[in-house]
Amino acid sequence: MLVAVLAVFAVQARTRVVGWQEVLPIGGSLIVGLVGWLDDRRSLSVGARLVAHGAAAATMLPLVGWPVLAPPWLESAALAWWWFWGVAMINVTNFMDGIDGLIGLQMAVFGAHLFFLAGATSLAGNLGLALFGGAVGFLAWNWAPARVFLGDVGSGSLGLLCCFGGFLLVRSGQAGVIRAFLPIFPLLIDATVTLLRRSLNGERITQPHRTHLYQRLANGTWGHARASLLYGGVALLGAVIAWRPGPLGSPVWCYLAGVMVLGVGLDRSANAGFGLGSSR
Repeated sequence: MLVAVLAVFAVQARTRVVGWQEVLPIGGSLIVGLVGWLDDRRSLSVGARLVAHGAAAATMLPLVGWPVLAPPWLESAALAWWWFWGVAMINVTNFMDGIDGLIGLQMAVFGAHLFFLAGATSLAGNLGLALFGGAVGFLAWNWAPARVFLGDVGSGSLGLLCCFGGFLLVRSGQAGVIRAFLPIFPLLIDATVTLLRRSLNGERITQPHRTHLYQRLANGTWGHARASLLYGGVALLGAVIAWRPGPLGSPVWCYLAGVMVLGVGLDRSANAGFGLGSSR
């Protein structure tokens, strides 16, 4: 899927002038893919993977801009934020790629989201269209029961491309950070809550596990397809809210509160009666 997305994006990008700074994050996604490939074969250490992810996320930093008269601390904060967000998106998509169709459907929704907000003539819109097309084609083989999987090569690198697309929206002034990334919030909430829960329980957060909400739903009575459709539907609702013109205001807070309430309810149901099975 990564190769298809980058190939389509490269063809589209020929219709406009692309600076070297805008090419760097594409190279960053290839770094993440290479590290994922090596990890699949040699089991790289957590430290080595994080160093590579940090280097890949840093490829966006030459694009970070600020007002000429901005204080130095604001410049440093902007750089630190986007670097952290890039590393986070790489790992969140990797963590959440555990059932058939989940990440493919999320990429399709997020790609459509980028295209709708940015338009066909912008770099973010071109990237969104490439993500959407690559994801739809990939889902033909990845939908439950899946025959092809992203693996570490595809999931982490697509996470960086999502971060890059959202960053382009923010940089162009077409969206704020919340509007740009709202469709991804269900994934972020699941990953964050699971990480915090495991940390509080004294578990090693770097070890593989099957305690994400989506995993417990899919491995219980829901199955892979239904769980992926749930996350895809919630992501699509977030995209529709983000597409509303004008300030987001109360709809976005209602959406985020609704996602949290839904997550708590499903979490309790999963703990009470679904039971866990094998991931695949």
